[in-house]
Amino acid sequence: MYNLFNSEARLKQTNITMYGLDYVKRELLATQVNRYKQYRALNPGYLKNDHILARILGMVDIPFMGDLPDYYLQVSRIVNRLSGQMGFVTSAHHGRVSEKNDFYGKGISEIFVAIADDEISMADIWFNWRDMSPIRVLSHPVAGCGIIELNGSVNLPGAKPGSVAVIEINIPLLACQYQLWRMAVRSLAPEGTAIPTAHFLTQIIIPNALLSHLDIAVMNTMHALMGSDDYTKVESDMPFYTADFYPKLEAGLKELIGRFTRENYFYKDILSNIPVFGNESLIQAIKMPDIAYTNQAIWALMIARLPVVAMLLKFDELGNNRKNDADRNRIRRSLAEADSGKYLVNQIPSYIADAVGVYITKNIRDLL
Repeated sequence: MYNLFNSEARLKQTNITMYGLDYVKRELLATQVNRYKQYRALNPGYLKNDHILARILGMVDIPFMGDLPDYYLQVSRIVNRLSGQMGFVTSAHHGRVSEKNDFYGKGISEIFVAIADDEISMADIWFNWRDMSPIRVLSHPVAGCGIIELNGSVNLPGAKPGSVAVIEINIPLLACQYQLWRMAVRSLAPEGTAIPTAHFLTQIIIPNALLSHLDIAVMNTMHALMGSDDYTKVESDMPFYTADFYPKLEAGLKELIGRFTRENYFYKDILSNIPVFGNESLIQAIKMPDIAYTNQAIWALMIARLPVVAMLLKFDELGNNRKNDADRNRIRRSLAEADSGKYLVNQIPSYIADAVGVYITKNIRDLL
């Protein structure tokens, strides 16, 4: 299953242009996402004192001496230690499910995957730190294109028991951005002025995480339009007026669904032609975290990508498509390995394991 999400798309047999979806992306980014970022840049938001990001920064006890590449490397070396202490998933640590609701609301459990990207450009960090995101949302149960604040207060009254969000955190990038922010703020603030960490997180990091949330929300919306009842549509929750782009998003996605079910497409062609907000297409948004696919990490990575598999299998069912038999066999093998190794049962809360089991049966096994 890993190869399905981490290899480049085949040469596309199609290059579908959806003007309605292009309009939604252009207008949503310009009038709502960017306006939210500008608003928070001037008005710090609310954040719990023990938020997971604040705790990470409090535990990175490495002084910054101005050498960004060296600092990134030093923080990278302690990622495994921090992950073990905080219950994050890495290739070496199984991690655990969190019930603290640091990003989503009550009823949504959260799984954190920690990474340290070796290929990230130090020049990018130095010049573009305000626009980079160390947080990438890999999965969540929200549908729609509502602009929401990922500070743990999202209201999801329709969320099913056992609902999960999986979130990737690049700890060295987060630490570097924090140090560069402190430098920028100190140069403007009067000497001796306190610099609350929460301001950095609510003005920069949480707003920048919104795009990856919206990317997954597009996929969830498409799956919901094909009949899945596993997602909750959430409206915008901003302190300013926001236009409702959902009708146009729904119309565009329905047109794509019709196209993908009338004709036969390979999975990667489908994923390459679903436009999203933070990337060019969904295939980029669903790339797996850059960690080894070990027994410690496999459970979280599978949970993160089960919704993608479920949506693709639904396309096959609706279009009676047999073009993806090779990928379907890979999915069967992955599920067999998970059953044999009990990856999705052992060491995770029983109610999460039960919910995942029900989801797999209803949305995947029954369609294979």
